[in-house]
Amino acid sequence: MSTPRIFLVLLTVAVFTACGGDKGPSAPDRTALTDTLAVHYYMLGAQGHYAEYVDAMLSCDSTTADYKSRMALALKHHYASIARDRQGVKRATVLRTEMHDSGRMANVFLNVTYGDGSDEEIIFPLVYDGQHWRIH
Repeated sequence: MSTPRIFLVLLTVAVFTACGGDKGPSAPDRTALTDTLAVHYYMLGAQGHYAEYVDAMLSCDSTTADYKSRMALALKHHYASIARDRQGVKRATVLRTEMHDSGRMANVFLNVTYGDGSDEEIIFPLVYDGQHWRIH
């Protein structure tokens, strides 16, 4: 199991355990978890962990290995253009989170700061699959 995957599993277990198990996390705890995971998932791509990023995408669960490979390659090209045009990603921080669909979907607004000092706000959508928060 890769380090990012271990981080995700431990974080999910810690939050659900701290929140009483079967009931799931309360709204503030759920938002804290989605915020942490959105930054983590975004930075997976920025740090070159494309396969782990694709594994976190719910939409890729029922696709072929070839499709997942092409998705990872697309991510590699995307982050390469950021490296070329903006000197890479320096950090991502959470601005706010909007929960939807009775707490099963989240739009996490991230402020991404690039190596050249510029920044931008992006929306990073997450969905709860019944066990884990995943990239939507």
